[in-house]
Amino acid sequence: MHLIITSYQRLGERFGAWELRRTQSRLLELHTTRQQRGLRSKIVSVETGMPERGITGVDPRDALAVRDLILLLDQEIGPLESVLIAGGPQIMPFHACADPLGEDERSIPSDHPYSVRDASSLLSDWAVARLPAESASVLLRLLLLANRAQHAVPRQLRKFFAYSSATWQTTSRLVLEEAGMIAPLVSAPPTGATSLDLQMLESADRIYCNLHGINDGPFWYGQATGSRGAVVVALRPQDVAALDMRGSVVVSEACFGAYADGYNFDESIAMRFLLRGASCFVGATALAYGAPCRRWPRLISLPPPFCAPRCGPASAPERHFSKRGATGCGTGSPAKGLSMKKRNEPCCRLGCTPIRLLSSPGINLYNSGCQGGFGRDSEDL
Repeated sequence: MHLIITSYQRLGERFGAWELRRTQSRLLELHTTRQQRGLRSKIVSVETGMPERGITGVDPRDALAVRDLILLLDQEIGPLESVLIAGGPQIMPFHACADPLGEDERSIPSDHPYSVRDASSLLSDWAVARLPAESASVLLRLLLLANRAQHAVPRQLRKFFAYSSATWQTTSRLVLEEAGMIAPLVSAPPTGATSLDLQMLESADRIYCNLHGINDGPFWYGQATGSRGAVVVALRPQDVAALDMRGSVVVSEACFGAYADGYNFDESIAMRFLLRGASCFVGATALAYGAPCRRWPRLISLPPPFCAPRCGPASAPERHFSKRGATGCGTGSPAKGLSMKKRNEPCCRLGCTPIRLLSSPGINLYNSGCQGGFGRDSEDL
């Protein structure tokens, strides 16, 4: 069962009755398309529940209650294969998880508890993804693109694009090698946002970025080698805003790359990729930790086979997703395997909680262009 979950109550309160009706229509279109593809699908608004099965609604502001509701749905209409959360944290809350390193007073926003039957498990039982729009127009656009992508035909990989901070070139090359990605590695510096060849980015099926990110701004940064290496802007939302990214898979190791509360996330690089047609975006909701001298001055020892020698744990989910994605499986399938080596608990705690999938599970990776055009005109909204 592929579950689409949201809160009509919260959508109406935030966006108004008219936008709620439009959102409900788009959700129904996505649900219908999934069924036409042979996927069992169900839409549930959490405050309503599923009364025909005796499942009562819950408070959409209570993340634990929403998780319990998902578990009941898994028992009644499951087993679940994926959960798609429609809306940002103002609509459907994140779980506030403690920093696994115990070094930061801030909690880590995470959807992982929505993906497990056992609250203490580090292994996801089904894929969970989110369309994290903060405005009605962006959510409507993402639902439209998700529906179009369901119609697309899978195609073979064509090109990879890899972009790394100069300080992390060694780790980035190891990630590419382990994932079997044959691609030149663009380094920042000397490359920066104003000199990046955007055609290389647009023509790639799979994009890997190992760059700096911050919580209070949308840019990603590169850093020169050395203890006081110069920092340059490597990628900006406006660099992606006019590109055709249909069918691409984007994996980022930037801190806060998949969520930040310090600015309007609708204006983030991640959302620009999704709004330009990327099949999915995989990134971190908090700090991304790694090996010493390559990401942060901290030693975290991890045994193989989950982590390649000299690669930090921030790289492990990216390598895993990239390797499984190369087979052409659906967007939810690689996510289900994250943190699958439970004996490597240090890596699981670092790699599982903050890693987030922004997508609609069930889309075949590397989709070809969808019929109906791909404009940014008002008719698409």
